[in-house]
Amino acid sequence: MNLRPLNVKRTLNFDEALSELSKKEKTSVLYNLERITKEDIIRFPNFRSDISHFKKYDFGDYRIFLVYCSECFHKFNSILGCTICDEDQLERIIAVYLQPRKKLYRHNKIDLSKIRF
Repeated sequence: MNLRPLNVKRTLNFDEALSELSKKEKTSVLYNLERITKEDIIRFPNFRSDISHFKKYDFGDYRIFLVYCSECFHKFNSILGCTICDEDQLERIIAVYLQPRKKLYRHNKIDLSKIRF
């Protein structure tokens, strides 16, 4: 069993939301993201409806939108024109969004065109 953590790539959207957290919260989020293994990410549920290609990582009062490249490389590319991963680098995670739980469920539509890499 391979328990090596996956590489994490963050979008500008994620980094902007991360910068609004306290130093303690920011450190905790990054610490946990950098320790996610392939076995972990496979167990994370997907969001429903039009954002179903995102994995949902519940972290306290926050929800982190993740993409596991190996699982949805082709679908993600066709929607966003993602250039972060290629077929030789699919064992990585893209941290796309970080949103407070209250805000996420109040606005359940995510505008995929506003994701910036």
